[in-house]
Amino acid sequence: MKREYFKLFSFMIGISLIIASVIFVFSENIKKEKQRQIDEENEIMDEIGSKYKIFTSKAEEFANKHESFIKTIDEDTSYFNVVPDNYNKLIDATKEYEKALTEIDDMDDYLYKNCKNKFYSNGDINRDCLTYIRNKEKMINTFIEDIKYLNHRIESFNEWTEVNNASVIATKQYDKLNEYKSEKYPDYVDLDEDGLLLGAVSD
Repeated sequence: MKREYFKLFSFMIGISLIIASVIFVFSENIKKEKQRQIDEENEIMDEIGSKYKIFTSKAEEFANKHESFIKTIDEDTSYFNVVPDNYNKLIDATKEYEKALTEIDDMDDYLYKNCKNKFYSNGDINRDCLTYIRNKEKMINTFIEDIKYLNHRIESFNEWTEVNNASVIATKQYDKLNEYKSEKYPDYVDLDEDGLLLGAVSD
């Protein structure tokens, strides 16, 4: 009888040890997985911080290009009779302007992927991500506004050509000019999904 109790006791001890081992292994795996997630998040946050600094610098350069672009439009469309002469210059300037935006857009693909609708344990990184998303939205919409401004000037010239070409005293006939259309940035964007279009000032 004592032998039976001993066997039962040994069996229970064995089961307990097995269960304890399983719990220990399971607990260690959870700890390792949690640490892996922490390390992965830290790596992503470090990369975000590094790329955000580059983006900030590029955003400042873009703001300067915006000012320069508007100045070019104002100077080269001051009078209707100089628009055709400066048209190619305006289009080239617009292409360079769009190229600058595209380069920033392509460069910060990592930021967009890891900031859009993402939240981290570091509040500073969350702030940088939100600022990045809003600044990117503002840049794209500002570019679209600037293109609308250029096309408004071109449209005004085209309207003037109809009057001038129909005039009996016109000394020169003018061809209508094509407006600029961007394939990559055709519409306003709301990247932070707050219902507001940062950088857009008109419909």
